[in-house]
Amino acid sequence: FVFWIASLIPRWHFTRATHEGIAYIFGHKVKKWGPGPHFYWPLVTEIDEIPVVRQTMDLPEQTLTTKDGETVLASAVITYRVADVVVALSQQWDYEDTVMDLSQVALRDYICERDFDEIALKRRQSGKQMGTQANDDLKDWGVEVINMRLQEFAKTKAISLHGSGNMVYDVPGSDEEEE
Repeated sequence: FVFWIASLIPRWHFTRATHEGIAYIFGHKVKKWGPGPHFYWPLVTEIDEIPVVRQTMDLPEQTLTTKDGETVLASAVITYRVADVVVALSQQWDYEDTVMDLSQVALRDYICERDFDEIALKRRQSGKQMGTQANDDLKDWGVEVINMRLQEFAKTKAISLHGSGNMVYDVPGSDEEEE
């Protein structure tokens, strides 16, 4: 009862300079909130805020096959910012999952469409091509890619144990010898 009474009282909310947000009014009307003070009615308004400044995300390692048949272990780091907070928060469930998923696709496409030697020689330039693809994929979801770089890139062996669902990875340079 006390909570219900308190929800009738209008409140001030302060959004940090590094954040933006949206207010869901009556659960369906979406209003963008920029940095600064905002006055709202808690009974009919729900607030959701996220950082919109530069952020980074480490993409997990993927075992991939290059165009010339080499099995590699690759990971990347992506630098991005939220460009449209309304789209990022109201048109998908979790914008960070979307960033992760579509960035991993860009990494996979980049590795699988090139030979091992080409990737190894042009490792520093790889970020521009991966970042362009990730940005093209993410711009419709309210995210702008600033940069994307290969973090790890090494030959490996992946062996599937039929029927068990387990994977065994043999990374060059390990102490075990091949049989």
